[in-house]
Amino acid sequence: LLKEYGFAAEHQLKIRAVEDQRELAELYLRDKAQRENWINTEKFNEELQALRKTTPSVRDELTDAEYDRYLYAMGLPNRISVSRVMDGSAAFKAGMKEGDKIISYADSRIYTWQDMRNATTEGNAGANVKVEIERDGQLMQVYMPRGPMGIQMGTDRYNPLPN
Repeated sequence: LLKEYGFAAEHQLKIRAVEDQRELAELYLRDKAQRENWINTEKFNEELQALRKTTPSVRDELTDAEYDRYLYAMGLPNRISVSRVMDGSAAFKAGMKEGDKIISYADSRIYTWQDMRNATTEGNAGANVKVEIERDGQLMQVYMPRGPMGIQMGTDRYNPLPN
């Protein structure tokens, strides 16, 4: 499947190895927690988060363009879409509109709402940041203060390969 999206055989094997390593580590943690009866506890959540921070992920192994193709090939969303802009919000003042797709925030590529949440809370609150959006097939840049944007988000799948 990944071959269709421009991944060479050796790259496919590397991606698979990273995916398998991470998934196996999570399976062993889940098994241990189940056996020791702490599966649905704060301890499990903390250990899972720690594991995810220390175990390589596919995202760490790929460029932005490759990760975009990977998400699409795997049937996963690879775009954040603006479903609503709140009146008076930073996004409203910056000119964002319903239907805009967020491509990057402060020069960090955005694929998921988690990426968006992390990006808006990094750095100094209120610092002016560039937000790259796609509107009607055209890339645009808007600027707003770092922090809550005042939007409701959805996710979309977008084929990053030329037709």
